Amino acid sequence: MNKKWFVIINPVSGGKRAPKLWNKMLPHLENAGISFQVAFTEYIDHAGILVKKAVADGLQHFIIIGGDGTANDVVNGIFNSTGQPENFVLAMIPAGTGNDWVRTIGAYKNIAAIPEKLQTGKTFLQDVGLVSFQKIMKPETDILSILPGWDLKGR
Repeated sequence: MNKKWFVIINPVSGGKRAPKLWNKMLPHLENAGISFQVAFTEYIDHAGILVKKAVADGLQHFIIIGGDGTANDVVNGIFNSTGQPENFVLAMIPAGTGNDWVRTIGAYKNIAAIPEKLQTGKTFLQDVGLVSFQKIMKPETDILSILPGWDLKGR
């Protein structure tokens, strides 16, 4: 079964590395017949907004091309949407400077193999936590993955 993927690209991630990775990835997705929609982030926290809209449009499969901050924004967008978090699938092509999450869960080095993994790969549940904090005298919350090395974007 071919699912539609929503590709979120942070064009400034990792010293503007993400668009280069996207250009390498695009023909592989097209050749594999994978259905997808693409959006580039334009500002901090934009990925979360894009995800909430995508979820409202019925999408549940996301490819992140960015770093840990972009992944964090996507996860927060999912948890702040109307969908059930366990129904979503995230794939990540690391393009950040640290890529702690991907280094912890493992990454595919061969970009040409990723489309097959999207179609047939195994998924796993990721534990997350809800953190409440004060930011400039205003209460806020953030979702974070429960993995060593994951942080809160310095909030």
